[in-house]
Amino acid sequence: SLEPLRILVIGRPTVGKTSVVELLRQQTGASDIRRSPTSANIALKLDWPDLDNALIVDTPGWIGSKAARKAMAAQCLEYDMFLCVASARSADRLIEQNLIDLIRECFASVQNRVMPPIVLIVTHATTGETPKGQYAASDEAAALVSVFARDLSLNANDIAFVDVGAANTLEYQEISATVRAAVPRAEAAKLMRQLAFGRGHKRFRRIISQAAGAGRLIRRSFGPS
Repeated sequence: SLEPLRILVIGRPTVGKTSVVELLRQQTGASDIRRSPTSANIALKLDWPDLDNALIVDTPGWIGSKAARKAMAAQCLEYDMFLCVASARSADRLIEQNLIDLIRECFASVQNRVMPPIVLIVTHATTGETPKGQYAASDEAAALVSVFARDLSLNANDIAFVDVGAANTLEYQEISATVRAAVPRAEAAKLMRQLAFGRGHKRFRRIISQAAGAGRLIRRSFGPS
């Protein structure tokens, strides 16, 4: 399909969303991105050999204000996957919980839509006690996955770790594999988005009308059907 798969990156401020985006786009573990906070949505091409038509959209930090809730409710139905970035150092997961609950409520409120997958990337989780690249297999990581999965009602298989300050190739492979595993579900969500939004868009209705008119002309050209 010419329509790109749309991935929205979400999370509170300063958790490493932009670093995760650049890590996924560069397809390497060598990225150490340090930028000023993102102030507006930024759409970037995710150019993977096995996913050559996808957009990943970086967003400003979400703090749960009334304006932020309104903005998320207005845009979340336009996306096929959500990449939630959360820091293991946060004292609680209330902001992430409220954000994910809002997205789920928005999708539950409309007919004929499939809830897109939510992939959680946990940053700032590694410690000096665990060798680089082995944190995901550690007991500490397993315990943290269990906590995040419980608190945010997520599947443990949709959770991955990355050290945004000094990511390595193994960590890149882990988070990219987690995102790739969610793509089939995102494609199903994309199909339902196209169908739902297509029926509701004036431009789409106009195209269908023109196609129907062209069909009648063709039938007349070749005689009665």
